[in-house]
Amino acid sequence: QRIDLRFTEPRFLDSRVSAGFDIFSVDTDSSDDSSFQSSQLGGALRFGLPLGEDTYLNTRYSYTKDELFIDSADLATASPAVIASVGNRSISLVGYSLTYDTLNNPLKPTKGMKLVLNQDFAGVGGNVNYVRTTFTGSYLHKLYDDVIGSIRTSAGHIEGWNGQGVNLNDAFYQGPNLVRGFDSAGIGPRDVSSLGQDALGAKTYAGASAEVTFPLGLPEEFGVRGAAFVDAGTAFGTDVSPTICPPATCTVADSSAVRASAGVSLLWDSPVGPMRFDFAEAFEAQSFDQKQFFRFSGGTAF
Repeated sequence: QRIDLRFTEPRFLDSRVSAGFDIFSVDTDSSDDSSFQSSQLGGALRFGLPLGEDTYLNTRYSYTKDELFIDSADLATASPAVIASVGNRSISLVGYSLTYDTLNNPLKPTKGMKLVLNQDFAGVGGNVNYVRTTFTGSYLHKLYDDVIGSIRTSAGHIEGWNGQGVNLNDAFYQGPNLVRGFDSAGIGPRDVSSLGQDALGAKTYAGASAEVTFPLGLPEEFGVRGAAFVDAGTAFGTDVSPTICPPATCTVADSSAVRASAGVSLLWDSPVGPMRFDFAEAFEAQSFDQKQFFRFSGGTAF
């Protein structure tokens, strides 16, 4: 459950600089994946400016009150690593985003490129210290008439500093957003000895996807298209130590091996926003990964 209020002045003080602020509240139930729930309340200040015709720099400062807790019904089955992460934290960070964007349409692009580099430095106040870097890239090209080919890549890494490890609530939880054919948080370090097979989040991830979208021969006003894709990626690394998760009660499974899948999709531009139905078969996986053949996604912003 997320409430995110944003305001942006595109020409702050009649300059080329944009300025804005955010106020947000996020409640997340991860008990199906990792036996914990979390609550975040905070705000942010943002400034941005164009560096060129297609290049943009955005800077930010945010402050978040973060709480990780376990419902009493999940306490008996939770991993010791999850239990050790319970508590309240204050995250104060500065960061920036560097974007290069030549897409011909921000909502429904058919050609162009978009590259985004994000970096956040937590530890400007608060009691959490980490450096987080993420990258996303996409390239689209018209192959034939309404047939569009695309390649998408993503990667990320987070590292604690000043003696701190990476908390479970800050780690990357990867699944169908990285490689379709896997369940939510289905890829990455996992305590396979816990009854809930708790995902512990990864410090590093990387992935790539190749996809072709095409018409299905239906009238254009139906807004229905098809797609075929191949995904590959990995997520690995954890700061969960034997002290936090003793070998006698905890078995952490972790692998940097590449996972891969292939499948087809149905895309529908519905009256309430774009919807997507993915059918994927994972043909490269680790024994402790959790798979998912069907996935629905969709929605719109307002």
